[in-house]
Amino acid sequence: IAAVNEALELISEHGMTDTVSGATVMLNAATTLKCFDQAARSLGLFEHVSRVYSSKLDPMDYRFGGLYNNMALSLADMGDYDRAELYFKRAMAVIKSCPKPENELAVSLCNMAEMYGRQNMEDERIEQCLDKAWELLNAPGVVKDGYHAFTISKCAPCFDYFGYFIYAMELKKRAESIYESN
Repeated sequence: IAAVNEALELISEHGMTDTVSGATVMLNAATTLKCFDQAARSLGLFEHVSRVYSSKLDPMDYRFGGLYNNMALSLADMGDYDRAELYFKRAMAVIKSCPKPENELAVSLCNMAEMYGRQNMEDERIEQCLDKAWELLNAPGVVKDGYHAFTISKCAPCFDYFGYFIYAMELKKRAESIYESN
């Protein structure tokens, strides 16, 4: 948190709050705040980043995918599930336009499944999200590199949580195999 505060101060001192570079640092700061249970504080930063990006970047720029996905996670933490779902869907719309979107889409779908589970563990959308995420992680042409291993390491706990134990085990073994070969 001290590093986040220092970074935000430096951005302000150097007049970078309305630049893409400054906004990207703010996005990372907001994401960190969310991880330290400061979702409410992170939202103001995410909203600022959204304004800066919207004024300077193409609406389908890949950076919007990360912004919207992380903003959705903060909204979900705050219990604003309708807005969170909207931002997850916005993230996926951007990500779909990027080359090789499978890994990022799978993460977004796992995040959505977890959000649906917070609301109702019987929600049929959980299964839909997880089935689609599994399909994407196993799509032909998915490069099984270090980034894929990182992605499946993020997705495996979600599959585990919802009782997809065989899928989770397979993902964990695949990640271990990739890491061992690198």
